[in-house]
This record gives sequence, structure tokens and C-alpha cells, in this order.
Amino acid sequence: MKHRNLTYELVTRLSRQYSSRFEFQKGDKAAYNKALKEGWIESYTWLGVPVRKIHDSLDRVHVVYAYLDEENKVAYIGRTNNIRKRHSQHNRLSYKYKKYDVVKQYFISIGMLDKLPDPFVVETGLTLIESQEKEDYYINEYRSNGWKILNRGKTGANISSTGSYVIKWTYDNCKDLALSCKTRKEFETKSPAAYAVSKEKGWIDKWLPVSANYHEAEYSWTKELCVEKAKKYTSFPDFRKQEPQAYNAALRRGWLKELNWLIKAKRTDITKDEILQLAKGYKYASDFKKAYPSHYHCAIRLGVLKELAFEVKDTRKWTYDTCHAEALKYSTQIEFRKASPVAYNVSLSNGWINDWLPKTIIIRSNGELLEEAKKFKTINDLRRSDNSLYCLILTRGLLEQTGLQYLRKQWTKEKVREEAARYNTRLAFQKGSKGAYNYALKNKLIDELFPKTK
Repeated sequence: MKHRNLTYELVTRLSRQYSSRFEFQKGDKAAYNKALKEGWIESYTWLGVPVRKIHDSLDRVHVVYAYLDEENKVAYIGRTNNIRKRHSQHNRLSYKYKKYDVVKQYFISIGMLDKLPDPFVVETGLTLIESQEKEDYYINEYRSNGWKILNRGKTGANISSTGSYVIKWTYDNCKDLALSCKTRKEFETKSPAAYAVSKEKGWIDKWLPVSANYHEAEYSWTKELCVEKAKKYTSFPDFRKQEPQAYNAALRRGWLKELNWLIKAKRTDITKDEILQLAKGYKYASDFKKAYPSHYHCAIRLGVLKELAFEVKDTRKWTYDTCHAEALKYSTQIEFRKASPVAYNVSLSNGWINDWLPKTIIIRSNGELLEEAKKFKTINDLRRSDNSLYCLILTRGLLEQTGLQYLRKQWTKEKVREEAARYNTRLAFQKGSKGAYNYALKNKLIDELFPKTK
């Protein structure tokens, strides 16, 4: 093809064949790029400029959708404000990573090489936060019913992505949140995103004055400033609790060792009875020390460590001969593994075990598996008591035939209100008690339990 001399007159004449920038770019990419590079395109008023639709977080434009493989009980739950565009994105190969996303990859793996099936729209007309909450709710709902979930990222209110072309933190939203805080430090801690937007737009100076104790950037915490803050306290726990930013800066830079007037707080109210009671739940002293270091060292000081009757861990060096002697005590590899796991793992990694003990292969029929499952009342009991049996039943697709159900706590409105009273925010409630949170969300109690700030 002969090279064209793309002058202003030629490019202008070519552009008049199109009615939008998109058509111009698609129809004559070289001429479009020349117009873009030289800045001529701004004068081409006959080309429509694409206008992005900007949505506020309170606009009810969001939907929750699902891709379902009902035969294999596999699901992907998502949320968007443009279902058509989102469906196209799931079908598209990523130019950056040269691969499809997790949804497309799964359907390709089961033989569906063409386009994805149309998504099932679960709920529509939701605000941004509502769609995030509903996405998390349906993921947990499907998962609790035995479905495999393809989603990988975290979900929930103020956690999952806000989607394309969404302005979440508007002037009014940022202002309401800022005025609920006493200082900039509190504002930034409560919502880093809202704080960043308010600072960038220059709104924050109207709402919150600069505090003398506020240090916005990490680099502002000098050694002298950390020392000055630390001098107000006598112990490390007090310093960490009252001045977390100064403490963390000193910790990262290795200055804590120089704050020698600070002492590590030690409990002086630990009793012998308390130590004996807590130690009952541990087999080895090292496990007890890891869980309750203060109680462990107090037991040494009080001289009661010997009374705790911890078992001594096997510290023998497992050689070929010692492993062989240990293996001969058992008739199968399974018995060997359960009775002496350290010796078993050494034998397995060195390839000795198959010479001493036969590999146990148990092939059970579906009928035998279902008969074994009758010994348990719930799926939870089955998994806890015999996880190998549970996995075998699950892989053969026999879980429904067992008739077992997951044991779930039966939430009522009264119980949910009692549970919610333990938390200060919706997010804390969701993280601390997911079952109660989902019940409140489903039964429209969430606004009653945690009213939205006006």
C-alpha cells in the first residue's frame, strides 16, 4: 500500500466520512491517530465526542448477576452497573495477560468453547453499597448450599470494586462523614478513600482544621518526634495504644530499643489455678507457651511447670534404621502415619516406606459410602469426624444422596438484635457474625440495627 501524506486538508476530508470519533478510529486508524497527535481532532465538531455516564453511589443502577453451572453446582456471582458491557468483558481475552478471566476459563474447561451463557440477573435497581452487600450475601448463600464459588476477591460493603464510571465519594458524602469526625486523623482512619478525595478537591479545609498532633505523611515521623511522644508513657502497651502511628514508625525504623524507659507490661494477677486450667487444653509445653506466653513464664516463676504434666515431644533423629524399626510395629502405612507422623514423613520423603509396608488402597462402592454416612447426623459431624470419607463422598457427587444437611444456627429477629448489639458498625457486624448479618440483610433489619448517617 502506498504511503499517504496525511496533511491537515486530507485528514479533515477523510474525517467527514464519519459521524463519531469511534467510527473514524475504526475506519481509518492512521488518519485518526494523525489527527489525535496533531490536535486537529478537537476542531472536528462533526465528530461526536463520547460522553461517559457518571453515576453517584446512591443511583439505583447496579445489578447482581450470576453465571451458573447447575449440573456441577458451580457459580460465579458478580455486580455491575452495565450488564451488557460486563458480559462482553467476561468473554474477552485480556490483552495484558493474554488469558481469559476465571469465568471464561471455567466454562472452557467443561467444553463450552463458544460464548458464555447469558448471565442470570439476580437483583436489579440497587445502590452501590446495596449491590456490594447483596453480592456477598448470594456468594455465601450458594456456598452454604454446597456450590463451588469461582469468585476470588473479597466481597462486602465498602470492600468489593466500585465498578466503572462510579463516583462514590461526592461532596455531600465526604462532608457528612468528615463532620462526624473530630479530627483529620479520625477522618482518615474511618475512610482513607473519602479523606483522599476531600484532600485532593480541597474540601477538607472547610470542614476540619489541621490538628497540631496530626502527622499526615509517614515520613513526618522523625526520631525526635517519636521520642517526644514516647516520653509521655511508661510502658510499651500504653505507647502503642495511645500513639499507634508514632509507635509503628519507631517499630519500623528500629527505634524502640532506644526507648529504654518504657517497660513491657507483665500481668501480676495470674494465679496457679488459672495456669492449671488453661494448660489442660494443650499436649505440649511449646504449644501452651505460644498460646499463653505470660502464663507460661509465670508458671516457671511459680515453679508449677512440672505439675502441668506436658508430654515430651519426640526429638529423636530419624535415620533409616530407626524409621525401619518404628515402621515394623504397624501393619499398614495408615497406622504408621497416625501413630508416628514424624517417622512416617521422613520415610515417605526418602522413599523407604514402600519397601517396608504395603500401600493401603481402599476402593469403596457408593453403597458402602452411603452406609458409612448414616452414622453421622450432619455434614458438619461427617467432616469433623472423618474428613477422608467426606471428601470421597463429595468427589463422587453423593453428598445429596446421604440426606445430611449442614448444621446452621437458627437466627430469629430477637437473636439477631442481641448479636448486633455487640458491634458498633455494619462492617464489624458483617465480619464478626456473618450468619446474623446475612439474616438481617435478607429480612431488611440492617437499617434498623445500624441507621445510616444523614
